[in-house]
Amino acid sequence: MMLTRDQLKGKYSEGDALAIYQAVKATEDFVAFARIYMYDEEDSVTRNALWGLTKSTDEELSQLQLFCMNSWIFP
Repeated sequence: MMLTRDQLKGKYSEGDALAIYQAVKATEDFVAFARIYMYDEEDSVTRNALWGLTKSTDEELSQLQLFCMNSWIFP
């Protein structure tokens, strides 16, 4: 199940960030998650989404490398 914007709002703890990561890992679609929330209009949504991704393994993060490079160059 993909997380919703409402679930990503507010203040989060380290444990919450790990829960975000586990939810994304369950979908195995890190790129779709990043694409949806990376440029959200609400800072807390973006911050929490990206914080959750910091829990990813190097292999999981490699899925995001090309996407992020293209996003930063061509947002």
